[in-house]
Amino acid sequence: MKRLLAAVLIASATWAAPVLAQDNSYPAETWTEPYSGKLQQFPPCATESIRALIARRFAATRSEYWGEPTAILAINNVKTIGFRPEGLSYIPRLYCEGVAQTSDGVKRRIVYSIIEEGGMSGIGFGVDWCVVGLDPHNVYAPACRAAMP
Repeated sequence: MKRLLAAVLIASATWAAPVLAQDNSYPAETWTEPYSGKLQQFPPCATESIRALIARRFAATRSEYWGEPTAILAINNVKTIGFRPEGLSYIPRLYCEGVAQTSDGVKRRIVYSIIEEGGMSGIGFGVDWCVVGLDPHNVYAPACRAAMP
């Protein structure tokens, strides 16, 4: 019985290998709507409305969940660090990084991504971010690397 089970497991792993190794060249925008997949359609990393959205949501999260009044006062030295690095078949994302000046007087690295059609109910752009040193549950551990490309 153990040999039969082992044979079945080996066979299923062998048959599954081609599925796992599928070509990652089919862009998300060809098999689902409404992605454009074009960098020109994304707001630039340094767009004020994107930085303001991050600051507003960061302050709300710190206040409501952690009981701390820490806020982002400014996000400077912003640059793009990647566009669709996971491959074409994933939801298009623009990755950014900068320096966040927080209300406690500390400058911290911030990484964020702008997600196509990632807004409320899939409308508009969504934003996901992580401030290095202020990720209490290590959601993007270690040191926000999971939020980077």
